[in-house]
Amino acid sequence: MPSKNCIVKGCNSRKVPMHRFPIKSPEDFKIWVVRTGNETLVNMNHTQIYNSFVICEQHFELSCKSPGTKRLKCKSLPTLNLPSIQTK
Repeated sequence: MPSKNCIVKGCNSRKVPMHRFPIKSPEDFKIWVVRTGNETLVNMNHTQIYNSFVICEQHFELSCKSPGTKRLKCKSLPTLNLPSIQTK
């Protein structure tokens, strides 16, 4: 079961919807990892990250949400409230 804390560096969110890393899209998965700004994830494999960590909804634009659900649309990328990093 993943953590209840957002893995994005500097974020302390706990009580908002959380999202698991997109394991079916290796390209998007890598972008999510980089955008967290959290170097802990760099040497971990995809399964470890997917099973252990989440990103909160505060890092996604409203347009990323599927209408009527708490889920994200396919290909959604975190773009909001991120640490000072380069985004693709």
